[in-house]
Amino acid sequence: GCTLSGNTVTAITGGVGGNAGSNGTGGTGGVGAGVYLVSSTGNTLAGNVMTSIDGGAAGTGALKPGTPERGFGVYLDAGSLDNQVALTNTLAGEEIVYVNGADGAVIQGLSLTADVSPTNWGKITVVDSTGVQILENTVASFVGPVGMDAGGIRLVGCTACAVSDNILSGITGGRGQAGKYGNDHRTGGPGGRAVGLWVADSTGGTFS
Repeated sequence: GCTLSGNTVTAITGGVGGNAGSNGTGGTGGVGAGVYLVSSTGNTLAGNVMTSIDGGAAGTGALKPGTPERGFGVYLDAGSLDNQVALTNTLAGEEIVYVNGADGAVIQGLSLTADVSPTNWGKITVVDSTGVQILENTVASFVGPVGMDAGGIRLVGCTACAVSDNILSGITGGRGQAGKYGNDHRTGGPGGRAVGLWVADSTGGTFS
């Protein structure tokens, strides 16, 4: 895989949604991302400093405006979960906490409260790991991508992980698309779910 390290990434903004004419709905803004991984595995990210990563604004329309998008430090599609993202990567000065295949890791005492979305998966994400402990962290102010789900702490494929004494607040699912869902193109799309502790394909965990 590739190594992406020591880069400074700033002032990244997704495109503005297109404007619509009469009886139309504005377009959805584009994703902004410091690093965007698509169908990519085995890569290592370390020491990358990201600031001012923003999604695109909504387009205007005579019928209704479109939907603004969010910016993300590291965006990983579903085929790109098997990557290494070190805690030395930051977004707006806040650690990007994405742990993959790190058996026995301890994530403890972090304050992750900046109004940023470090990845599109959650503020703390643990993938395919055993015995990870997530303890005494404060997690707040995460927003998911347009129409997609949001997790404060998300476990995917974890075995015997412990999540204890964390404080979570301000987790918001991605806003549904405006007027882009339905045969008549006037019904808004569903918003994403918002979950404090999201656990998927995991066994033997302890939550206390």
